[in-house]
Amino acid sequence: MHELNSLLAFRNAGLVVSVDDFVPAKLRRRLRALPSEVTVRGWEVEIGYEVEDWAMPIAPGEEDTVPSGAAAAEATTAEEVMRVGVARLRLPEKLARTLDKDELPALDRPLRFEVSRGSRGVLRADTIGELQELLEGPWTPTEKFEDESGRNRHSRRKEARSQQSPRNAPKRGARGGPPRNSRGGRRGRPRR
Repeated sequence: MHELNSLLAFRNAGLVVSVDDFVPAKLRRRLRALPSEVTVRGWEVEIGYEVEDWAMPIAPGEEDTVPSGAAAAEATTAEEVMRVGVARLRLPEKLARTLDKDELPALDRPLRFEVSRGSRGVLRADTIGELQELLEGPWTPTEKFEDESGRNRHSRRKEARSQQSPRNAPKRGARGGPPRNSRGGRRGRPRR
């Protein structure tokens, strides 16, 4: 083994990593077989997969099975932390507003929901009802926080307009008044 004393040496080193050491081939095949999108009411909806930590109650007498490490720090003595795979549907806002829970696809794991609102951020929810409530509000959660603190995006726009650079400011005449045309009169007024 060569000594790696610099970032350049690390980059040039021929490090071999076997995927099988981390994820067995059988599990990789099963994960690759999961769908990447699903059709909902004629729309192709992207599916993202995530892992959530769930707190599960422990049956009496099984307290010694509480996990150790970071999970134990968050779990109480009456709960065990269990990792669960979830599928997150990335819905268009128009579809998400009118979608009924009976129209949701049946997958092998719990569903979560997400709507991207462009520069306004992303709304995420655990249920379709919760997502629709968030969509009914005039703000995304971060905009609502900004509004409650007294500085919302509208006040930021107003501040930006008031701080325009001098070259964007309207031109003035020699005496500080409106600019004059080539015949000495004011622009926009007919001469008498």
